[in-house]
Amino acid sequence: MEPGGSDLSCSGSSVTSTVDAVFAHGSIGKAFRKACATAGIKGVTPHTLRHTFASRFVMSGADLRTVQELGEWQTIAMVERYSHLSPQHKARAIERLAEFPSLFSDEIAKGIASSCGLGGGTP
Repeated sequence: MEPGGSDLSCSGSSVTSTVDAVFAHGSIGKAFRKACATAGIKGVTPHTLRHTFASRFVMSGADLRTVQELGEWQTIAMVERYSHLSPQHKARAIERLAEFPSLFSDEIAKGIASSCGLGGGTP
């Protein structure tokens, strides 16, 4: 049990019932909107955080099945829809092609980078 008395185990139902109760009363949404207003952030909703979670978790190397389960998406296709790869993440992936010189020449790697909209080379 966590300090303060709330059981945060994923296997128990207390987390689910507590989260459901909080969302049912809208206090998370109100607190989130207030925090965004205080910080001067516009156009962000709690739903945006689902996209952020999926994107950052996938870019950290987590497999899609794990992201699916933790985000409670019904299908891998939904995880793919929610996760977005940053241009920097794509650029690093292209740079890793250079680690395989026997498989990809510099010209092929530049061609791949160019076709991905990454300027044809290392950013």
